[in-house]
Amino acid sequence: MALGVCASDAAAVPLPFKNCGKPGDVIAVTLFDASVWPPQGTPAPIQITAVYDSFGKLDRLGVTILYGVHWAFTTQGGLGTTPSGGFVSLPASIPLTLVAPSLPIPAGPTNITQTYQLSNPGALPITIHCRANIVQPITSANAVLTLTYNGAPGFPQVNDPAGVYEATLAITETSGQSVFCIDLISPRTSFVAAMTHAAIPDLSPMARPLLLVGLIVAGLLALRLR
Repeated sequence: MALGVCASDAAAVPLPFKNCGKPGDVIAVTLFDASVWPPQGTPAPIQITAVYDSFGKLDRLGVTILYGVHWAFTTQGGLGTTPSGGFVSLPASIPLTLVAPSLPIPAGPTNITQTYQLSNPGALPITIHCRANIVQPITSANAVLTLTYNGAPGFPQVNDPAGVYEATLAITETSGQSVFCIDLISPRTSFVAAMTHAAIPDLSPMARPLLLVGLIVAGLLALRLR
């Protein structure tokens, strides 16, 4: 199923996504609507969080998506990509590790709604409603993400309302059975939420004096041993 990108804002419209999966996918979506489309500064229904290390390098990506169930994935840490000119380059495809839900996922109908809250200044929340049928239990999930900005693999650190963003997320079981594949183009808003940095560990006010005392004691012992 392929739907054209909406030319103007509309309420309760079908999401213009392309089903890049195979006939007989484990998840069969029967309804995939957005309260407003195109998005305006709020990544949805694929929302990616970029986490940077203390040196400003991209450490990892967290990926959430509402599609049949509420999925959450992460990349391996230590990607080590240094942004250049405000752009973060990525490989052509990135393997993901499943964080949630727990496996196995039982077969049966699903009907879920999620509101994606503001993530960028001036952004508007979007509510996504997905109704689907899981035709058989899902016992494993191997995921691969492709993310591009104006055709180049990667994303700008600051959202470009004039840019074209595309995300493809494909999930297969270890057996090779296709669970689903979604290809979505966002004409205004990056799938990557506002930039965040990994927290740098800090000591509590109580721990700081203890550390200082420990350093002094260690210094005195070192002097006695000389």
